Amino acid sequence: MEFKLVSIAALIIFYGCYFVKMLCQKKQGIQTDQIGKGKVGSVKFVEVTMKIAAVLVFAAQLVGIFLGMSHSFIGILLMFFNWILCVLTVFAVTMYHLQIVYVEEDFLLDAFGNEYLQYKKKVCRYIGRKR
Repeated sequence: MEFKLVSIAALIIFYGCYFVKMLCQKKQGIQTDQIGKGKVGSVKFVEVTMKIAAVLVFAAQLVGIFLGMSHSFIGILLMFFNWILCVLTVFAVTMYHLQIVYVEEDFLLDAFGNEYLQYKKKVCRYIGRKR
């Protein structure tokens, strides 16, 4: 029972921070949910697929929490849901990467030009600065 409560609390904190950030940005006039909107072709496919994968990961997390300890076939069930969660997580991370590389970086280059290229020389794509 404690595992379920801690797991649910962790999900509430994680997604709560995400939604509070979105609301704060909305109050400042920043529209953060732009995934798939106004896009066409492969860009739209990557973004919409990424959004679907993110929702499926959340659903798999909830199902894993609520069904995790309540059935006698817990070992098989947990193995199945862990496999699904692992596949969905890898898929979601891959889609996020593709969205960053093929959509956001192109947008930043168009929007900021040489200034973005100079920034890109100094900073790694995901974490830290280049030396």
